Amino acid sequence: MQRPGSVTQAGTPRLAALDGLAFGLLAAMPLGMALVNRSAQPLLLLATAAALAARLQSGEMGAVWQRIRALLCTPIGVSALAFLVFAGLSMAWSHHLKISLSAYGELLAAAGAALVLHACLPREVPGWAVKLAAVSVAIGCLTIVAELATAMTFRASLGVRNYAFIFKRSVTAILILGWPLAAYLWLTGRRPIAVAVALLFLIATYVAHSSATALGLAVGLVVLVAAALCPKRGSLAVAAALGAGLLIAPVLGDTAARILPQRLVERLHFAHAADRIAIWQSFGEVVKRRPIAGVGFGTSSAMPRDPVAAEVPAERRVLLGAWHPHNGYLQVWAETGLIGAALFGATLLLSVLALGRLPRTRAAASCAMVASAGAVMLVGHGIWQGWWSAVIGAAVIWLARLPDGPAATPARPPRP
Repeated sequence: MQRPGSVTQAGTPRLAALDGLAFGLLAAMPLGMALVNRSAQPLLLLATAAALAARLQSGEMGAVWQRIRALLCTPIGVSALAFLVFAGLSMAWSHHLKISLSAYGELLAAAGAALVLHACLPREVPGWAVKLAAVSVAIGCLTIVAELATAMTFRASLGVRNYAFIFKRSVTAILILGWPLAAYLWLTGRRPIAVAVALLFLIATYVAHSSATALGLAVGLVVLVAAALCPKRGSLAVAAALGAGLLIAPVLGDTAARILPQRLVERLHFAHAADRIAIWQSFGEVVKRRPIAGVGFGTSSAMPRDPVAAEVPAERRVLLGAWHPHNGYLQVWAETGLIGAALFGATLLLSVLALGRLPRTRAAASCAMVASAGAVMLVGHGIWQGWWSAVIGAAVIWLARLPDGPAATPARPPRP
């Protein structure tokens, strides 16, 4: 994870206000996702606009574009660009071009905004922004708990969507954003606050009944300990796990149906285990029929209407209407085939392996965040949704600005 360049710290009140607005919008993202569960992308775009305005006024845009070019010329940047180019090309054989364009636009908007914001923001994070982010997480978690405890009465009174499952996106977003925030609080000596915020998050996750978030948290905690003991081995373990998840994705449904005891699947009914396995089997059939280039980027939501659906056995055709494969790795295979999966996998592995070279605490927090995201992708939502890409981008921006080690605590003056 490349650190940001030396953007000049704002020298005028106006520039300081614009940079502060960008940091403030990033810090408010956890609360924003608790209130409106797709708000991450608009918040990221607004933060990017504020930071860009600051750099335009300070005359630093030349340096910003140099940093962007430098990031895109790294092996990670080249592989990511290659995947995006192929994903764009795959729309040529998509039978649902409007849907493909919409999904592609969401991904590009979030990824591009995160890249530009990373290049624009100052290296130093204001102390108030960290405190605001902690407050944002705390209030967001309390909001989720209060809403669910009152059976969504407030939302019902406003006439907006009041289904309990809408908070699953919220707690997932807070999980991903929580890793860099917790690390920041820990490194800057605010450990009691980090523990208190973590406890609130545990309560919110429990009441939100998000099995994907619970899985992501459990995997992240295990990886956190492993990477804290040995960053290089921790990053290797995460890379191996993500690579295995990507490799097995096309046959995951059939494999799970064959090796998992029926009793275990029944016990996991709260996580819709049987439904997920059936969905994986259905989309696995799509991969078998379009193995090299897939059916076109972003088309999972329209799979029942795609010509490939007629080639899928009738008993597995119904669950192609599940909107997405409920497995991000399988979605990459179904939509972009072996070529897309190879490019996507290269980007993932290069990114994770680079984490092992970071200072210990930064490496541990980064590996934990990636592991949590990877675990959520194994069972969760559609991978190209704008809110998810924006949350990942915002988390990376925070992680890139973590201190390299614990901040020195100023010595107390001696008593008279």
